[in-house]
Amino acid sequence: MIVINGKFLLQNITGTQRVAFELLKKMDEYYSHFNDKIVVAVPNREKIPENLCLKNILLIPIGNLKGSLWEHINLARFVQKNDAICFSFSGAFPLFVKRGVYYLHDIHPIQYKQYFSRRYSIYQKIIVNHVSKAKDIFVLTNSEHTKLNILRWFPSLKERISIVYPGWEHTKRYNLSDEVCVKWGVKKHQYYVVLATLTKHKNLEIVLKVASEEKDKIFVIIGQKPSNQVLRSLNLQVNTIDQKNIIFTNYINDEGVFSLIKYAKAVIVPSIFEGFGLPILESLSLQTPVIASKIEAFQELFSDVVTFFDPFNVSSLKEALENLKFDEDKAKNLLEKYSWERAILSLIKVYKIMREHNYF
Repeated sequence: MIVINGKFLLQNITGTQRVAFELLKKMDEYYSHFNDKIVVAVPNREKIPENLCLKNILLIPIGNLKGSLWEHINLARFVQKNDAICFSFSGAFPLFVKRGVYYLHDIHPIQYKQYFSRRYSIYQKIIVNHVSKAKDIFVLTNSEHTKLNILRWFPSLKERISIVYPGWEHTKRYNLSDEVCVKWGVKKHQYYVVLATLTKHKNLEIVLKVASEEKDKIFVIIGQKPSNQVLRSLNLQVNTIDQKNIIFTNYINDEGVFSLIKYAKAVIVPSIFEGFGLPILESLSLQTPVIASKIEAFQELFSDVVTFFDPFNVSSLKEALENLKFDEDKAKNLLEKYSWERAILSLIKVYKIMREHNYF
């Protein structure tokens, strides 16, 4: 039996949850390609998502613990009781499970400790150490850049790691409308969408600095408005976000996000480091130009199709806003390299290799 860690189903869908959600849907579609019964376990205390619509994979509520304890105790016990293997596409891999597949999106809390709490960095290192030492756990990741970083820190994974690139077709699932512009009081193709959370490495700081100087430009920031405490931690004035050209949406659903992206002049992704950059792929699929930080992962994956800037240089971002480029043909060619169809076929290939080599 394959038990999928379904904790992500009870969370807001961002990058890692999106990958997990789409792989789950594809595993359900390609159910016959797996020689094992497949179930997805979710915490018993939460309401089961209504829009999942799985045809073959059973959804099983288990355990009443919260957070990480649910994964490491409730989920682990369920896997062990059923002599199963665990597939975890988002979040942690259960510490007491020694067989399965773990999608490791990045090791940033281990690489860049200064951007994360000490407790979180230690926790992530414990998880990846466990995975690296358990010889029957196979690791998936999202780019050559991330793979190389993982192997620098955990070389024992060399024979047990494979790249499964994300897809983008989920953006076609929604009826996108320019009515979203009316809702937020902006004009079509005359505003910038900013995809950056309040986490320091997402680098919202540089966009807010530019917005305070470029008052003729409108910036729609997908996410929560930062508190005064957060602003001070970013060395910004409290009144920085009280300008008319800055709009915070707070959490909005996928249809709202993708509609804003579709009718934007460009999308800005200012991260200091990333493993892949799914929002870039999503934006390109909606034929929206992207301005992205010049970091290794983005240069590897999107070198010919985005406008780059130095994520530590305000003038560089200003220059990128003025010299925006977008080649529709190059964007289409890039999109052809990625799909959820290819992702599930890569996962099935890994599964068959594991079967052949008696990983489980």
